[in-house]
Amino acid sequence: MQALLEASFQMPVLPATMLLLLVTAYWLLAIIGIVGIDLFDFDLDFDTDVNLDADLDLDVDADSFLDSTIGLSVSWLTFLNIGKLPLTVWLSAFSIIFWVICRAWPTDLADGNLLYSSLIVLGSAMIALLPTKLVTQPFRGMFEIVQPESTRDIIGREGEVVTAEISQKLGQVRIPAESAPLLLNARSVQGVIGKGEIVRIVKHSLEHDLYLVERVGKKSGSEVN
Repeated sequence: MQALLEASFQMPVLPATMLLLLVTAYWLLAIIGIVGIDLFDFDLDFDTDVNLDADLDLDVDADSFLDSTIGLSVSWLTFLNIGKLPLTVWLSAFSIIFWVICRAWPTDLADGNLLYSSLIVLGSAMIALLPTKLVTQPFRGMFEIVQPESTRDIIGREGEVVTAEISQKLGQVRIPAESAPLLLNARSVQGVIGKGEIVRIVKHSLEHDLYLVERVGKKSGSEVN
């Protein structure tokens, strides 16, 4: 066990170990409700409009080139399931696979050489991408937040805070629905609202795709209607 720990905190395994520790720390915080599962999520829809000076004489259509480059990058990210499920979930799978691959290299291969160690780390990260894609493939779509057909359907409804709190920076609320509860990203309009409290949806922020909520009261023994 001691030998495993020592090897884990030496090159070339050290970067993978640090990533794995960060992911573990995140999930511990998520379990107790301090952070949400969508903490590091991002949108893969990019605006590739470029304003070119009319006086520039270019042989290459810069707009088309930029669109193609970004489109190809997004296609690869989508293929790897990045952006198709929470980044924290994808990183969790990647960090474990990355660590195993780094650890599988012969311990004396790098022999303290920083260049060789760096190449092993880079190679291990590249190799880990495909297994990560295969492992995360069954989870595509499972974490998508189900939105009502119209935001008007949900304005004025009440739900329960499911994260440690809802503030102006983070939070999620669960709204009862006919088929299954809706889990919505929300922000408070009146300070911090604690976990388990009942809130009312007062507005939808189209710019950030967030619901603004206000406190109604503590959760009672009955279900939220």
